[in-house]
Amino acid sequence: MSNNEKIYPAFAMPIYQDFIKFDRQELNSNLKKTEFLRVEPTDDRYSSKSLKVLDEQMKFLKPMIQKCVDEYVYDLLGMKKRHDVKITDSWVMKHKTQDKSDMHWHPNSIISGVLYLQTDPQSGNICFFRKETIFNDVLDFEFEENEINKRMFQVAPQDGMLLLFPSTVLHGVYPSQSEHSRFSLAFNTWTGAPLDGPFRR
Repeated sequence: MSNNEKIYPAFAMPIYQDFIKFDRQELNSNLKKTEFLRVEPTDDRYSSKSLKVLDEQMKFLKPMIQKCVDEYVYDLLGMKKRHDVKITDSWVMKHKTQDKSDMHWHPNSIISGVLYLQTDPQSGNICFFRKETIFNDVLDFEFEENEINKRMFQVAPQDGMLLLFPSTVLHGVYPSQSEHSRFSLAFNTWTGAPLDGPFRR
């Protein structure tokens, strides 16, 4: 490789990470108030009965999360502020030993995110997937995986870690090997302003 060679990371999928500090005692108190149901039909994890936890028992977290959403959407992605992206649905996930989340994406949302509330190193990484190879699956070549061509990207969860990503990104969670329950808060967003027409002036 010569000194003049360069790779441009064109059209990369931006996944945002930051950390949020919260009061552990306040969090634990509100987790105890949260009612969980086993997710059907997959039967592979628990989810809060409420899909509006950031407007209810977890509302003390909402301003901090929304601040990060604003930074990601307006400062990093460059979206105009007039689109007014706001948090809509929000729910708490509970994973026990061997619980997981299969590959999925979030419809009816612009940006999705997850805030890790209680984790440990064995509680299962989150994985992001690229739908197709760099040749759009038209040609089937064998690759030695590197940062340019890989189709899966993993992040190990930590308490207070916040991840944000476009809602169309495929993602899932490996089975938990921990003896302790893992709690995370997931959410979607939508625009608070009317959508533009087909021909923007």
